[in-house]
Amino acid sequence: NKHQDIVKKLILDNKNVLDAGCGLGQFSQVIKNYIGVDISPEFIRIAQQRYHRSKFLVADLNKLPFEDNSFDWVILSSIKEMIINNDGKEAWNEMQVELKRVGKRLLILDYPNPEQYEIC
Repeated sequence: NKHQDIVKKLILDNKNVLDAGCGLGQFSQVIKNYIGVDISPEFIRIAQQRYHRSKFLVADLNKLPFEDNSFDWVILSSIKEMIINNDGKEAWNEMQVELKRVGKRLLILDYPNPEQYEIC
């Protein structure tokens, strides 16, 4: 809920938003112009069932199927540390370049501390 509060505060209704690593798509409840992507087909299937009015795609965050600057915001929740811990800092840096390619601004939300966020 803290993450949803941060998203509601920072992202205005008229903004296009990509939820990168969307999991089950919870942010689609608080964002109008929303697309969620995740590498897990199972997560995407569940998200589509739960939030059928939103758009969800299976996609790799290292190679997103969108044009440059397609989104006003790209949001990530609880992914940065997972990527760094599993794949290393260099893998995160490369992914961040791709995320910044498709979005004008990047909002990184931190799971261990739900009130902490970073804007790039």
